[in-house]
Amino acid sequence: MQKWIATVFFLAFYSIGFSQTNADYIRCGQQSLSDIIHSQNPKLDSILRENEFEIQRWISSNKKNATIQSVITIPVVFHVLYNTTEQNLPDEQLVNQLDVMNRDFRRQNPDSVLTPTRFKPISADTEIEFCLAQQTPDGQPTNGIIRKDVNQSNIGSTKNYYQPNLGGTQIWDPRYYLNVWICEINDTLLGFTYLPGEAQPNFDGVVLNYKVCGDGLPTKPPYNKGRTLVHEVGHWLGLQHPWGPKEGCNYDDAISDTPLQEKPNSGCPNQPVISCNNGPNGDMYMNYMDYTYDNCQTAFTYGQRDRMQGTLNTTRKLLLNSNGCSLPDTTAPFVEFVEVLSNPITTLLTLRFNLSSTQNAEILIYDITGKLIYVENKTVEIERIYIDFSVFQAGSYIVKALTSTVQSTFKIVKIE
Repeated sequence: MQKWIATVFFLAFYSIGFSQTNADYIRCGQQSLSDIIHSQNPKLDSILRENEFEIQRWISSNKKNATIQSVITIPVVFHVLYNTTEQNLPDEQLVNQLDVMNRDFRRQNPDSVLTPTRFKPISADTEIEFCLAQQTPDGQPTNGIIRKDVNQSNIGSTKNYYQPNLGGTQIWDPRYYLNVWICEINDTLLGFTYLPGEAQPNFDGVVLNYKVCGDGLPTKPPYNKGRTLVHEVGHWLGLQHPWGPKEGCNYDDAISDTPLQEKPNSGCPNQPVISCNNGPNGDMYMNYMDYTYDNCQTAFTYGQRDRMQGTLNTTRKLLLNSNGCSLPDTTAPFVEFVEVLSNPITTLLTLRFNLSSTQNAEILIYDITGKLIYVENKTVEIERIYIDFSVFQAGSYIVKALTSTVQSTFKIVKIE
């Protein structure tokens, strides 16, 4: 198996197999890696067919309409592998990249207004969010960021990035976390990942070129709005490119509402791009899964949302049980002395306390990045307290209530 993995990386990064639509950059390495992995392990085809059957069955049974039903929050751990000071990106840049993902996946990106009118009716909030992990797999507190001086160039172009003994970092269990290695790959490749079921557990994550992490900041056009990671996470959650596994009009991405498309688009078209007889609307070149510039990408579709939700309820279903977004209980034994009444909430958070005596309680609320956004102290015993949530955006939050002897931590979801 190790020989196979080494072969995959050697062929992938030192051949001409990657699709390239810009003279300076290779947008994505997913399909080339997928082709190589499948050629090395033909059994993957049957595994992915079974996965596809389960995903399609879930979609058929649970297909959603335009109304938000629930929001899934995925814990993220950033592995920053650096060889120079420039590559050791600051926390602020990583949080900025996480913000980009949350805006884009929830269709809260300000440039969503630029989605052409002909495609706005199918542009969707995917109901997926991301948080910086708040606890490690063994229950210890963390900020979700790992840093390591790797003392080697282009570590992302080798199999070393996920092997601690070769300079990389150990993956956190990918059944419960999204692992993102941010590092130097090579001069042109922006990022790569694997479809669910393709990767071995020790490298089932995303590799991102440090040069394209975040929106603005030190990154440079035309890939400077953080959309590379949005694209790669789409793959990690089961999406293919709009043209499917191969270019040409005989292939498709198994998504009903993305137009049939012949090949990748590059640059930033300002008019319909017609291929595969898909006029008058043409290709959905502003889709996050195409190869256009970051400032041109603005949308996922409802069909893509359903497929990612299907993946999260089948192939990657253990993410639904992850406690990675919750703060670990380290200061007091966990005792349920408070409960949330009605969750999800809209404008008002109601907490019901049940204590044996009057005590001082502190209520802390954190957003999905782990930032403390609300603190209140109350004297409580057996009573309800109300917190105005109308000032907060829709999304997931962590609420922590504690006294001198007990504490409770739980996740809430605010919907519009």
